[in-house]
Amino acid sequence: CEDVNLSGVTVSDGDGATGVALYNTVGSIVIAGSSFLRNTAKGNPSTNGGGGLVVEFSYCIPGDNLCPQHPFSVHSNRDSIYTFYNCTFAQNVATGRDLTPVVPYQYAHSTFGRGGGLSVSFNGNASNNTVQIMDCSFENNTAMVGGGVFVHFGDNALENELIVENCAFLNNKCSLIQLGTSGGGLRVEHYINIRAATEIQNTVTLQNCQVLGN
Repeated sequence: CEDVNLSGVTVSDGDGATGVALYNTVGSIVIAGSSFLRNTAKGNPSTNGGGGLVVEFSYCIPGDNLCPQHPFSVHSNRDSIYTFYNCTFAQNVATGRDLTPVVPYQYAHSTFGRGGGLSVSFNGNASNNTVQIMDCSFENNTAMVGGGVFVHFGDNALENELIVENCAFLNNKCSLIQLGTSGGGLRVEHYINIRAATEIQNTVTLQNCQVLGN
């Protein structure tokens, strides 16, 4: 799938699945003036995802049984621009009981139980992609980690950029607070392989954001 534009859309009260999932979606993706409300991903811990919206550049394409034999097999996940503008993510829940560490060469999804409002995961060979989140609010979302937003860079993902500007993270919660690094409002994690670590890294920029009560 490529070149998606959603404007003025409300996705609400989904029960048992993620509100919206953008899986290996490339090109220009614009989501503006939209709301993701009260979506709950629950059930089997191996099938949970982000409550409101999931963006995932995957390691493997579903159904490709030969994928593990071809390191970082998905090569098309590059040069895309995601723009979230003036969106609301509220009261979404990403549940889950299994938090197996996400490590290089991970074949499975890395978003399950992570990112109550929004979950973004760069895996495989994902490169030169930009995700812009501007003038958005994340309020009263819940997940195991990354209550409001969860962002993951893994495998050989390089030269990707996350920009968060003029956003509010209010009263989001994560259930693994005892770890001290779960990120009630926002969690960003890097699990890049050693070879990639010597090359150009991914960048994260937060500007003029409000973070309260997380």
